[in-house]
Amino acid sequence: MPGSYGARATLSAHLEARGAVECPIHHFTLIVDGPDVQEEALVDALFEAGCDDGLVGRSEGIQYIEFDREGPDREVAMLSAVADVEKVPGVRVARIAEPCSGLAGL
Repeated sequence: MPGSYGARATLSAHLEARGAVECPIHHFTLIVDGPDVQEEALVDALFEAGCDDGLVGRSEGIQYIEFDREGPDREVAMLSAVADVEKVPGVRVARIAEPCSGLAGL
């Protein structure tokens, strides 16, 4: 998964140099259905699809991806994450976990 952090850092430096304001980071969790997203091939596919800011996991048989994503607002950040996740064949976002529910809310 090399290279993505460097690209993000370069973009951030470019925006700062132009005086652009960085977007805030939004933390949220997507509940996903489909194949095992913890398999190496799917982790790689998610990364390539733009989910380099996500962490995959499973709790009580429910798969999830936790994100820390930049965006002008929470809705834009979540919608872009859903679009990126669903670029991976067979993986579908079932729902967005309630804020502050933690893994117990899955």
